[in-house]
Amino acid sequence: MNFTITRSLLVTMVPGIILLAPWILLFLITYPEISIFYKTYPILSQVVLVSLVVVLATLSEGAATSLEAHWDKKREDKFNVKSEWYSYLSTTLEVEPVGYRYISTRVDFMYFELNLMVASVSFFLGCAYILFRKLGSDYFFAQLFLICMAMFSWRYLRSEAKKTHEVLCRAREKINAKLNNDSNNSGQQGS
Repeated sequence: MNFTITRSLLVTMVPGIILLAPWILLFLITYPEISIFYKTYPILSQVVLVSLVVVLATLSEGAATSLEAHWDKKREDKFNVKSEWYSYLSTTLEVEPVGYRYISTRVDFMYFELNLMVASVSFFLGCAYILFRKLGSDYFFAQLFLICMAMFSWRYLRSEAKKTHEVLCRAREKINAKLNNDSNNSGQQGS
């Protein structure tokens, strides 16, 4: 499968579906006549749903990536993030190092973690609200559990994304240093 399509599915569509699923279910429970519209206009309904998933997931990813910018600033002194990032982006090579693919994969995974961080909160809170709306306070502990899961998933996925960010900083720093060292050595040998 094309990498761009895989990235889109992983980073955007999957978290977008998770983000929206309980709210679509709630909408269908609240307005059952919508199922008639879906049966009458299935393609239009699917296009609207996919578009909604993509737009909300993209907004979610954009909001969550502000954390990445924050971490860049916090780690600037330790990793020289800005300089290393621009050095990485401006390097041209005949053969791309394996490390570049690793960095690209880790970046995608970090965005997935950030987007899923937001999506999981929406999912768990949406499920808790559906339980409350349909069953009242009879399932208070289940609702409380879902709210706790929302907080846990936020903290856990934020922590994991922060660790991934640090791995990216270290990898760029080490790969850039190795490439610079190799190019300096080959320049000296050619003299």
